[in-house]
Amino acid sequence: MKQETRFYNILFPVWLLLIYPVGWIFVIIGNFLIDTIVFQVGGKFLKVKRLDLVYKKTIWKAFLLGLAADLAGSGLLLLAVLGPDGWWMNTIGGPVSQNPFQSFPAFLLVLLVVALCGILIYWFNRKLTFRKVDLPARSKHILSLYMAIFTAPYLFFLPTEWLY
Repeated sequence: MKQETRFYNILFPVWLLLIYPVGWIFVIIGNFLIDTIVFQVGGKFLKVKRLDLVYKKTIWKAFLLGLAADLAGSGLLLLAVLGPDGWWMNTIGGPVSQNPFQSFPAFLLVLLVVALCGILIYWFNRKLTFRKVDLPARSKHILSLYMAIFTAPYLFFLPTEWLY
């Protein structure tokens, strides 16, 4: 008997945001607030001079590039979920879309994608966001590292099966 493939698990968050467009507002505001908190706390910890000016010059770029990194990671996970039936869907695709903790390969894939997103966030901030900002190289490195570590898309691990 052929196993039935269900796509409602991977589409649920997208459909939720389409059915409840106000959800986009919460997603965008939540990401922006997290970026702001990490930037402000990291800047104060590093004793960045004129933190308010640096923040105003960089927060939108950091926010948008962070979203781009998250979307790239989402695309990779979507490709994994749309993979072939059989072993792949049972071991990786299904668990990635429902609960990455169901199988070690699915967990490992999500972990690698979250790490890749963190690396992208670091690189985007280090090379693009803080490129024209008057900060010491060490501060640029550490702020980029803070942004990468604390704003990586850890919600990729959230089991969507909890949502329905």
